Amino acid sequence: MYLKKLKISICIFVFLLFSVAAQSAVKFGAQGGYSSGPDQIYGGVRIDIGTLMPTWNVVGVADLGFGEDITLLSVSGDVQFSIFTAGTITPYFGVGIGYNWNLGGSTKGIGINFPAGIKFGGKLFIEARVGLENSPDFKLGVGLFL
Repeated sequence: MYLKKLKISICIFVFLLFSVAAQSAVKFGAQGGYSSGPDQIYGGVRIDIGTLMPTWNVVGVADLGFGEDITLLSVSGDVQFSIFTAGTITPYFGVGIGYNWNLGGSTKGIGINFPAGIKFGGKLFIEARVGLENSPDFKLGVGLFL
């Protein structure tokens, strides 16, 4: 039953991604940082697919982490809410669902992410991310939209 609800949720999320992308300007970026549980240095790409509603954005993230004898590939789709905009500073928080692969082993699975961060001028961002289930416990990173 849980798996069926998860598959339905993923299908709805993918539908939203494509409908938002068709209406919005897509932004690409790069990011990197440190994760805990497992302790790793990670780097990856980010795509801001666009605005779902005036203060809601849809974001896709793919990271590759190295450390603790593990190479972890994490892919996540997030919905992020911008709290307010103060000049060029925009704090946000969100929720996302992702899939994580241990490329050197058999561990893999679906995880839930809770990102929160600050965007500076629409290009630079700093983000903390708490993960549940099969996601890294905590990530702290910085990135830049191109």
